[in-house]
Amino acid sequence: VASSYLSYIFLSICPIPYAMFVRSYYQDEHKIWDIFCIANIFQITTCLLLQIFKICDLRHTLWTTHVMLAIIIVIVAVRSIIRLKKGNISENIKTHLLCIIMCTICITIDLILFSRYNIKSNIHSRFGFALYILQLGFSTIKESINLMQLGKKADLYRNLAFTDQTTKLNNRTAFNADFEQISLNPDDVCIINFDLNNLKKINDTKGHAFGDLYITSAAKIISETFSAYANCYRVGGDEFIVIITQSSNFDLPHLFHVFDSKIEDFNRSQENFDLQIAYGFACYDPKLDDSLNSTNARADKSMYKDKINKKQQKQEI
Repeated sequence: VASSYLSYIFLSICPIPYAMFVRSYYQDEHKIWDIFCIANIFQITTCLLLQIFKICDLRHTLWTTHVMLAIIIVIVAVRSIIRLKKGNISENIKTHLLCIIMCTICITIDLILFSRYNIKSNIHSRFGFALYILQLGFSTIKESINLMQLGKKADLYRNLAFTDQTTKLNNRTAFNADFEQISLNPDDVCIINFDLNNLKKINDTKGHAFGDLYITSAAKIISETFSAYANCYRVGGDEFIVIITQSSNFDLPHLFHVFDSKIEDFNRSQENFDLQIAYGFACYDPKLDDSLNSTNARADKSMYKDKINKKQQKQEI
């Protein structure tokens, strides 16, 4: 008895997931799908209540399920025709229509066998439904794989769009996007501005190959020192910015000491040029800054002071 009733219940439920599947497969947001699902739920609930209160057996209300199945077939056919008339002939619609045709042919064969030869068999119908499910399943899996591949390509393009190809640091576009987001809550944010001294001189005297080496060497030291704690950006030819969120958790003087030590070690290790990086920083202070832009301006001002001091020291030497 339980098996029999479960068969009726599962059959009555079938139109709902099928309707939702076709709507998703067609990417069709028409209200008719929701209306049908609500009507189907009402039909199922009514039949179950009639069974529970022993007013009418599920077998006697099976015709209502047949009606719902017929309705969803009509809806699918109508929505398919409408989309075809509008020129929306996607691969999904073509695949689905092909599946419907195959299924219809198989059902027709069983009906002919029954009507002409009185052969009670639904083997062809079952085979048709199996083909229908397998074909749509294969098509859905294929589409999912394509979406995954598109997602990977999108990530690749995003990385290309937000990465400086010379230094592999975040670029100006990434800085603008992150800066706008961080500006919404600038508390405990520090900004460090960097500028490479003598880059133009190196380009003019040693060539752009050494100029690129100068830039990449500086970027590597900036990244090695700060990337574990902050976002590092190349925002111009010789300009870099580091944004540290939750800066109170870090010992900034120690980080600057490590940074200076790395520059000294680098300069001792090669003879092509002396790497000189001016930097200045500022932390957001609501008493001094009306926005994070003001903080960045103070950091930039501090950096230029350091730039002038280092150039004077170089001249004195």
